[in-house]
Amino acid sequence: MSRTAVRYAVWLAVAGCSAAAAGFANAATPSVAAHTTAQHANPASSTAQQPQASATGEQPAAWLAHDLIVKLNHLPTRYSCDDLWYRFHDLLLALGARPDVKILAYGCEKSLGIDARSPHVHLSFSLPQVVAPAQAKWADTKVQPARVEIKPGLGSWKAGDCALLRQIKGTLLASIDAKVVDFRLACAAGTHAKPPYELTVSTELPVKGADVAMAEH
Repeated sequence: MSRTAVRYAVWLAVAGCSAAAAGFANAATPSVAAHTTAQHANPASSTAQQPQASATGEQPAAWLAHDLIVKLNHLPTRYSCDDLWYRFHDLLLALGARPDVKILAYGCEKSLGIDARSPHVHLSFSLPQVVAPAQAKWADTKVQPARVEIKPGLGSWKAGDCALLRQIKGTLLASIDAKVVDFRLACAAGTHAKPPYELTVSTELPVKGADVAMAEH
């Protein structure tokens, strides 16, 4: 079975989710339909105590599951479904997502002509969220503060992806409350800036091996 055929088979299997995205099909601006759930009890439910970092900056965290559909609109060029898969995959991993990311891009097929420049991307992924001391029993990983720069050279991201990142900033990044501390997204053709675009997120990244260590306790 071809990769395209597999995509359609999966798409049919998630028709309920796809139907949620259909409501955005005629939107004039990029949009996102989102659903977020905690892996365990909600680690953000207690606000009485603030998270406390260790001397190394490490803090206990719990994986928070996200399920959302990003609607992109009128991109300056068509991205193949594979292109979108890699862009979103590399971006999410850079932001600290657990490797078991699930991505389904559709509405991006070449046969759709100019309509393929307004695709949907269904994302299912988990990001770590710092837990307060009172909720530490729900922690299943540890994180450290970090700054992530999104620019050409980050995995599959290329010099011509400025407009895509600008739409992602207003959809995916806004949906997960990403702390964008700096960005340059003037996507005019012929810009001579180097890099041609960049965006910096202040976040917490998982400590390597922390999941295994937490599971052993």
